[in-house]
Amino acid sequence: MTSRFPGLGFTPPFKSYSGYLDAKNKNGTSNWKMFYWFIESKSEPEKDPLAIYYAGGPGCSGVGEAFEEMGPFYVNYGGDSLYENVYAWNAKANFLYLDSPIGVGFSYDTENHDFSFATDDQTAEQNYLALFDFFTRVAPEYATRDFYLTGSSYSGVWQPMLADLLVQSIVKGEFPNENFKGFAIGNGYLDVNDLNNALVLWDAYHGKISLSDWEEMKEICYINGVMKLWDLPEAEGIDAYMFYEECWGYQGDTAKEKKTRSKHSAMKKFKKGFEKTRLFYNKPNQDPSVNTAKLLNVDSSDNEFGYPCWQYGSLSNYMNKAEVQTVFQIADDWRVKSGELREWNECSNLINTIDQKYTHNYPTMSPFFDRIFENWKKPLKILIYNGDVDTVCNYLGDQKFVKRLAKEHDFVESDRTRWFFRGLTAGWQQRYAKNQIIIDVLTVKGAGHFVPNDRGGASVQMITAFLNQNPPNYDKTLIDPTPNPIEFDKMDKSSSKKSINQSIFSFIALFIYFYK
Repeated sequence: MTSRFPGLGFTPPFKSYSGYLDAKNKNGTSNWKMFYWFIESKSEPEKDPLAIYYAGGPGCSGVGEAFEEMGPFYVNYGGDSLYENVYAWNAKANFLYLDSPIGVGFSYDTENHDFSFATDDQTAEQNYLALFDFFTRVAPEYATRDFYLTGSSYSGVWQPMLADLLVQSIVKGEFPNENFKGFAIGNGYLDVNDLNNALVLWDAYHGKISLSDWEEMKEICYINGVMKLWDLPEAEGIDAYMFYEECWGYQGDTAKEKKTRSKHSAMKKFKKGFEKTRLFYNKPNQDPSVNTAKLLNVDSSDNEFGYPCWQYGSLSNYMNKAEVQTVFQIADDWRVKSGELREWNECSNLINTIDQKYTHNYPTMSPFFDRIFENWKKPLKILIYNGDVDTVCNYLGDQKFVKRLAKEHDFVESDRTRWFFRGLTAGWQQRYAKNQIIIDVLTVKGAGHFVPNDRGGASVQMITAFLNQNPPNYDKTLIDPTPNPIEFDKMDKSSSKKSINQSIFSFIALFIYFYK
């Protein structure tokens, strides 16, 4: 069990564990070590289902994503302390966060510390072997528990591939836990052609390109039903992961533009407090792009105004602290590389870069869904959800993929209806069903690529409903829609005082923004 995290000013109402899973390679050796962080449910951990979470990238840390999106803690400005995420996804589920593939986060190869070779096939194998080890060696008590796969972005590739392997193994009686119940993919990379084709339409109807340009692109670039060649304008200052965010860093070409944008950037004084953001991650000669929208989460009851953009850099500072790595029980041979301390990065510099070494084997996930539908004869729930203002993995492309897949397999299509959070429209939902298999397709209104950042309350209601109901009812509130933050421990006044000071600082920044 992990001890108390440094800078945490309260006692969590759940236990957590961390360590390494053996992802033995084909030679049978254990040189692949996959790091995990296991967080128990805040409700009934001895009964609640297990959700395994994979981040995207490819090459980004699932544990890092937990600290940024749906995990129980967020990192305060500067990376010295933590505060509560009141919309953490472990409300009624146990969560296993994994750093996958090997070479990402705290995962590593014991024989080759520079290991960065990764493919879709190899990653699926590593994920399967790591789960096998979890259910047999690390937590055999969970071998009879219902379990689901979850994740976002490029896990839209890994999840169907892993689910296919699990189905084959369970049918043969080889996997230690036969209670596989389904998987949930957020803003998934399901089909390259569908996403590319749909993005042109999405851009046209969101004012990013003109309709005349759209018509010309269809005439010139549309070959045999697929956009073969296109170069959509990526305007500076636009966040591809959340179209409506205000991004600054690029201030425009003219002095007038620079002055105007700088004047209205409430968080400009924070610019020195962070190094990179997802939008320009590891791209040379680019100023960091930051936004102010994430400072104010209107659906959140926490006092830190959601997840501000500067916390990406703060997370790296926190995770690289020796005392934090001690709590996580990070292996000594990970910490030291060639006689020097290794630096933790949210996304692998070797795998997730412009000239990334990752090999994409499959442009579409159709063959894996086909095999799952053919081989699985038990109830199975699949959730495909998208923030509707994400342009990286847009909702139109993913919904087109599911609709075609459902038609090919004779699924019955239901009407498209709204779903609600706190009595307000949270998005739209549509169900496809055949025999014992259900596919729910959801949009999350106003969310971008990282749904839990933008719509924390709606996201935890959605995932809790998916993991705990059969069939899911996304309008039903299984959790407190306005949770009460945990009080600070009286014995830890230093952390409490620090967090309160940071809260006041954030409030002052917002005040300046709205009244300047």
